[in-house]
Amino acid sequence: MTHSELCKLTAEWALKPPAADWLALYEYQSFSSQEFPDVLTYSPTGTILYEIKISHSDFLADQKKESRISWIPPFRSFPIINKEIKELQRMNNKKEDALYIDKRFKYRLTKFEVKELSLGEWQKTYIQVPHLGGQRYYVCEPWIITKEELPSGWGLIYCLGVKKFKKIAESSLWKADVRTERDLIAHAMRRFASGDSTGIMIRTY
Repeated sequence: MTHSELCKLTAEWALKPPAADWLALYEYQSFSSQEFPDVLTYSPTGTILYEIKISHSDFLADQKKESRISWIPPFRSFPIINKEIKELQRMNNKKEDALYIDKRFKYRLTKFEVKELSLGEWQKTYIQVPHLGGQRYYVCEPWIITKEELPSGWGLIYCLGVKKFKKIAESSLWKADVRTERDLIAHAMRRFASGDSTGIMIRTY
């Protein structure tokens, strides 16, 4: 199966129940975004990014992209109480919460970093730049990617054949770039209205 074939199959699958998203962009290129999503779907509950991989080497190369670096923007610093310090330190020892304040310096949370989000939100919210998708999944044929080697926060879906997909791992929540996602869908609707539906699928009533 080629990359293009799996992109199209994933978009078709995402528009049908149980996912039943409203609109899918696949292999869609636009000046509206620096990141060209393999598949990006829109629904009333948010957006989902599907990264399509047809080889393990492609998956490994994907981790080197700047847009795959997890980070939290730097905020104004102030001391926080000892109880919260211990909680942040405990969280930093967990693989899924090892997020960095700034990708340039790559240092972990300390007692002088601002608690802009609640502790619960630190645990469940991931940020990347550029960051398309409120949820993110890798999609591949079985065993190209294993659950154990997934980057923190990512989900995994196996394509078992035409129109047959199996979710192996759930995605966490991501901080989506709403402006870029809005610009992408606006560009796609203008293209669709002009008669060009390349890379665009819409689920009708």
